[in-house]
Amino acid sequence: MSEMITASENMLNAFQSMEFTRDLEAQHLVKLASMATKATFEAGETIFREGDAGRMIYLIQEGRVGIYIRVPNRGLVTLLTVEPGRLLGWSSLFPPHHKTADARAIVFTQSIAIDAAQLWDACRADHDLGYTIMQQVAEAITSRLIATRLQLLGISTPTQL
Repeated sequence: MSEMITASENMLNAFQSMEFTRDLEAQHLVKLASMATKATFEAGETIFREGDAGRMIYLIQEGRVGIYIRVPNRGLVTLLTVEPGRLLGWSSLFPPHHKTADARAIVFTQSIAIDAAQLWDACRADHDLGYTIMQQVAEAITSRLIATRLQLLGISTPTQL
């Protein structure tokens, strides 16, 4: 008789291989899995735009997502590419909960979507979870700041980070 695998178990398996969730304890992975859903995006599909009210954060499983900003006289500029295992949409966690850039799938992309308000509440209720999540979010923000700085200096390519 084959064993049935629940959606939550599939999420747990996915989390175990992701850089973003690498430092989480088993009970925290279970909490995340309980609030997670799958989200897929076709190549070229816009996931969100700068200024959008954001409700979801995404952990990229497969594929790649470009992060873009609008620059006067240059148009849409690529800041960086978010690869599998990394976080997308961190600004949904913090007031005013608006996206700070555009995000578009470069290729077909599979992700895990987590409601930011639910995650925030879980982090407030469990400070160990909150500390680890915020460490990972800080790493994502830092990489975005470095990418933005390099882009402003005109010396980066989207795959350098």
